[in-house]
Amino acid sequence: MNNKNLNKYFKAGVAAAVVVSSGVVAAPIVSHAEETQATISFTDLTTKNQYYNDIMNLAQRGIIKGFPDNTFGTYKEITRGQAAKILAKVLELDTENVTDPGFVDVKKDNEYYGAIAALHNAGIINGYSTDNTFRMGELITRNHMAKMLAIGFGFEAKSTAPFTDMHDYYKDFISALYENGVTTGRTSTTFDGLSHVTRGQMAAFAVRAEKIKKEVTFTVTDIEATKIVTSEGEFKTSLPIFNEQNAEALEGAEVKAVISKGEVKSIKTLTLNNSGSEENPIVLDGKNSVIDGSLTVNADFTSLKNITVNQDVILTSAVSNSFDANGLDIKGELVISEGAQAQLASLNMVASSANGPKINLTNSAVKAINAKRDNVVITSNSKLTEVKVAANVKSIEMNANVGTISVSGSEALQIIGSASIDNVNVQQATQLALDVTGSVKQLEIVNANAKVSLGENAKVEKLVVPTDSNISTIINDYETVKGNIEQVIDNSGTVIESPGNDGGNTGTPGNGGTPGNGGGNNSGEQDAIKPELVSISPVSGTDVELAHDETFKLVVKAKDENLRELEVDHNLALPEFSVYASEENPYGTDELKAAFEAQGVKVTYKAETQTWTIDFGAVVTDAIAKKGTVKFFLVIRDEAGNQFGNMDPTTAENTFIYNVTKAPKISISGLPTEAVTTEGKITEDANGRITEFNTDNRTPIMVSLKKGSLDYAKVRVVVEGLNEGIQLIAQDTTGAWYNIVKTGWGPVQGFPLIDAETPVYVVVNQAGLYEGAIKLINVENGSVITSTNTQIQAEDPVSTTLNLDQDFIIENGVAKFN
Repeated sequence: MNNKNLNKYFKAGVAAAVVVSSGVVAAPIVSHAEETQATISFTDLTTKNQYYNDIMNLAQRGIIKGFPDNTFGTYKEITRGQAAKILAKVLELDTENVTDPGFVDVKKDNEYYGAIAALHNAGIINGYSTDNTFRMGELITRNHMAKMLAIGFGFEAKSTAPFTDMHDYYKDFISALYENGVTTGRTSTTFDGLSHVTRGQMAAFAVRAEKIKKEVTFTVTDIEATKIVTSEGEFKTSLPIFNEQNAEALEGAEVKAVISKGEVKSIKTLTLNNSGSEENPIVLDGKNSVIDGSLTVNADFTSLKNITVNQDVILTSAVSNSFDANGLDIKGELVISEGAQAQLASLNMVASSANGPKINLTNSAVKAINAKRDNVVITSNSKLTEVKVAANVKSIEMNANVGTISVSGSEALQIIGSASIDNVNVQQATQLALDVTGSVKQLEIVNANAKVSLGENAKVEKLVVPTDSNISTIINDYETVKGNIEQVIDNSGTVIESPGNDGGNTGTPGNGGTPGNGGGNNSGEQDAIKPELVSISPVSGTDVELAHDETFKLVVKAKDENLRELEVDHNLALPEFSVYASEENPYGTDELKAAFEAQGVKVTYKAETQTWTIDFGAVVTDAIAKKGTVKFFLVIRDEAGNQFGNMDPTTAENTFIYNVTKAPKISISGLPTEAVTTEGKITEDANGRITEFNTDNRTPIMVSLKKGSLDYAKVRVVVEGLNEGIQLIAQDTTGAWYNIVKTGWGPVQGFPLIDAETPVYVVVNQAGLYEGAIKLINVENGSVITSTNTQIQAEDPVSTTLNLDQDFIIENGVAKFN
């Protein structure tokens, strides 16, 4: 079945929004149609009924209702109009802003008009073409129901159901429902399409259908507000990556997505095909979206921002000039696919002209980079865990702090750039030119026949060579460059020599160390040892999740005999600052201390461990959380002017990056400190709605929501632990009053979380201690985002009745006891 012309993936326009402007407080909306109806029950429906769960599912969401006598009528047959209304609600169609379908028997004032029009507008129903009617009062058949559900939910059949009684016209629709588990038929071989559908069956069909999620591959043609126009029809979506600002970047993109009820719920894979230019690169800002699978960039001059990719990011040969990323979190590898290759003429220390793409990573994380392309330039301000260099690569430029560079199979490879590398592991390469400006903690040569050239600015702390190999044949011009190598060992750990030291123990500078052969006594010489950064907490790259009232702290531990100061710069809209190695006043001066404290920033220094603790306080922490990804640049200096790190330019070594979020908070203020006096219960209906409520002489408690730095599109508030003896009464934006102990706050489908404060009135009907919790719930997964406890003591009013044990009389207006 292929009904693209029917626009099978319906268009829905449901949006819940709460707007708070300056000085105006808005409470989340709770309308009658959106009540939780937690106390709903039907006299003719028990838990043993096969349709009980499905009926209650829809009833509690306000999609279906019972009859005035409080029965549901599970086995009563349902009309076409009633079925249309249920389906439109389940699909969350906009039944207000509709185009008249023109059915002669459906007037605009009819209760089913909006639902029928919405379904017709979405291409789900057509009515009877013979007389242009819909016949909403007729009972709906199983055939018609199958068609509506199949088109409405976008189900398509890949095979034919095993029913022998299917009409040819409805066969594909019925097969689609069967294939997706929505129906099993009357029997194993019959569907009984001409029979009518009961109310219980309709509930079961609807609930089963909306639980079905399917993978659909489509090409994006346009994005309009919350709608995606694709090669497979139109989809609605609330995923932040699909916004109009990203329309250009996503034009022509191929997407494999999980679809439910015509809505894109998640992205399995994404391939970008639209290139930018050097002057106008294409930017895709995911706004913290997640790609469950891989992301392929098949376009040049592209930039990705704020995206998490759970598998690989693949750059095809189309990426020939540049690829930028900011806030990209790759759980798999960044694969730079093979492209046109250029030959490296020689291993002379002259960089070959770069004709590969420039890969720029900012505030990004990746499990490993797999470089399969020649002449690639990789720049990153975050440490790269591993870079794998493929056998075909002849030259690669690294401008980053790198954990491991693995070289396998290359006949000749040149590594250039400005880099600090923990380990270069050469497995199979026969020629390696290591011409980086920076340090290599360990250069490990596995192949005894390898030829390695070191550039004059490449410093190697430890060179590991095969046992019994000849260093001079492995390292080109060894006698010239050995001063750049601190130690040579073989692969068993045996020290062969320390060419970087010109003879024996050189002593410890600055402390009168023991003179060594050729080392001399350094006592009295000027301090030339740079300060050491021992540790920093949090560790760079950490995702810091703060409670709403928690502040961000940076703990820096250094090591130096004459430590002087710590200079801190950052990417915040605040000035850089320095703090000092002084327990008495780490701020430097009293004036600077006052300036720090005015911002709420507190600094302490512990001399014993040479540790600074910087507590950024509430105001600056809010700025950090709002920034999201924050970078700190550190320089540590001693009294002699030696320093760790530089500010101009900074390097990966002294750059520390954190992704900081601040959690939402729900709080209560104004809770009574004394016992509340009980009173009569305010009249409410079965769903907690109160028709009359007077706030005169009542003081409310205030329930506040604080958004934090995280975005939640669908939340609501629920009350747990309280019983019928207490009412918490709040007013929605329509002016209606509700007992939120029963209804909670907000539409069942949720509302976007914002800062808000709502007055809630406490009415206690029975004396006692009431303990409960007010919780902020993520509607999308049912999890508790945050909660706060409440405790209210209630007592009966003191009696004002006068009980007399003696008779009394009144004489001349004066009461006297006998």
